[in-house]
Amino acid sequence: MSTACLVVSLSFVVSTGPDIQNYVYALIRSDSPSIYGSAYQDTLARFPSLRQWLLSAFQWRFLAMSSAIVVLSFSRTGARNVFVAAVVASYVSLVACDLATGRLEGVTSAPYVLENLIADAAGAIVLAFVLVAIMMAGRGCYAHLRGPDVARGLAAAFVALILGICIGSTVFHTAEFLYRPIPVRLDAILDAPVNGVIGTKGVAADGHRKRRRAHHDEDRAPFQIFPSQIENGLLRWNSPGEDNKFAVRWSKTAKSDRFDATIEFYADCFGDAMNTATSVERHRISIEDLTELSVSLDAGPTEFGTLDRAKTSGTMTTKFGSFAMYSIDLDSGSQRSKTTQFVDKDASIAVKSEGRSLGFYLNSVLASASDTGIVASGRTATITADGKTYSVQAAKPRGTSKTIGQLACRSVDAVGASKRDRVTIGGADAYLGFVVRVNKRFEPTSVYGVEESALDILGGNGWVSFLRPVGRKSSGDPSGSADFVAFEGNIASLDINKSSTTARPTDEYHALGEFVGSFEDAAKVRLSGIAKALWKNGGRENPTKWEKLGWEQRTAILTAIFSMLAALVGYVGKRIGNNVEIDWRPRLK
Repeated sequence: MSTACLVVSLSFVVSTGPDIQNYVYALIRSDSPSIYGSAYQDTLARFPSLRQWLLSAFQWRFLAMSSAIVVLSFSRTGARNVFVAAVVASYVSLVACDLATGRLEGVTSAPYVLENLIADAAGAIVLAFVLVAIMMAGRGCYAHLRGPDVARGLAAAFVALILGICIGSTVFHTAEFLYRPIPVRLDAILDAPVNGVIGTKGVAADGHRKRRRAHHDEDRAPFQIFPSQIENGLLRWNSPGEDNKFAVRWSKTAKSDRFDATIEFYADCFGDAMNTATSVERHRISIEDLTELSVSLDAGPTEFGTLDRAKTSGTMTTKFGSFAMYSIDLDSGSQRSKTTQFVDKDASIAVKSEGRSLGFYLNSVLASASDTGIVASGRTATITADGKTYSVQAAKPRGTSKTIGQLACRSVDAVGASKRDRVTIGGADAYLGFVVRVNKRFEPTSVYGVEESALDILGGNGWVSFLRPVGRKSSGDPSGSADFVAFEGNIASLDINKSSTTARPTDEYHALGEFVGSFEDAAKVRLSGIAKALWKNGGRENPTKWEKLGWEQRTAILTAIFSMLAALVGYVGKRIGNNVEIDWRPRLK
């Protein structure tokens, strides 16, 4: 029992050897001015828990080496005899283990062997010294206790085991003190123009749910960089993917309300020209008493936008994935803030409308990529209204291509699209799209401010933008959680650990942790929370506990440690020189 406890105790010490060797050689080789940088540079050190650290002592290689050292020192009882035998046994065991490990991992080389021979020599002396010290403690406990020999032997074995655990724990806490970056409190206010990335653990919940849950931090919904209210804003989606089929679906949610819709086709409208294009009444397709409407385009580049004149209002929910690449800018022409986010093909937007009208457009690019470059092509739009489907094909452009400035945005005749299942519209040079307007019929008993219809937008990729008046903040823009933030640009305010920091527009910040995102106004986003890891321009900003100390405190700690070690070495070394008896195990006498 005593021998087993001694083996396990020594294994707690042996298991720290690889880490100590790596840290020491890193200090010798590295040109880094910091202790942390010598081992990890600017990467994030991931420390195991104390439990995981101690459990590593039960790996077979550490137990095997500890067993060999204890067994080869078995017949020695004097301190000097145990020390000499342990040095030889430790060196042979360490060298054999390192060579076997290097062979298995394919890293055996002359520098590897030389470094390990030197490190193993130092490690053998340290292990032998520690073994003697542990056995001295066990012997002292055995000699000073009263009672049966078995009980005294068990107590001595327990003391030896506790000392091994304490030594292993001390090495862990020392390494953590020197190498584990501590979290910092981050508080940043971002103003336009700014760009970055926000990472969340899930997709955003709808606006009403978020308002109900905002009072509970532990249940806080993921932060949505887009506002949750679409009122007084314009939504744009530019989907350049050749393989994406863009679709928009509208449905009535209030049974008592009645809606009518119009669809009007436009040719050669670039950008958001359809938002302000002149409407021609005779070109409109009218649909009365509408319940459901679905419009889509076949695969190819597509543009989507809401109409400024429609005065759409209601809640907006985005599902853009767990990582959001975003930018916030000021649109100088309209004095609006413009929030843009890059999305993949699985992105979607859901709008729950509360207003009397809703309008949007879909615009198709009449071109596609081929082996010879960009060539003209036709596109097909599919319209389904209350179960009845119509197909509208844009004819392939003919003649010479025109520049953007030469294109004339205009309403075109739908050539009876509502009366036939399939029609073709020609005459477009580069674009063919359509505007959809859905209007609620006025009823004396209508109740406003409630969700009356739903709009789902999906199937695209690319860039989604939302424009709204500068300085406007809606009470429906709730805060949300994030676990990764990155930003660069106009950083209006930056506090790290409650200390103000001046940030340049070119500085890049990346942080991992637990953050809360909120809106100060339409163009300002606030990110605050605990950064477990923070980088500025690729350099680590989280200090270690050692780095937070002043030089006077560091000097005092080092003086105390070296004083205690010197006293311990002197005390144990004297007994090694005198070859005092240190083994308490009765069966060895």
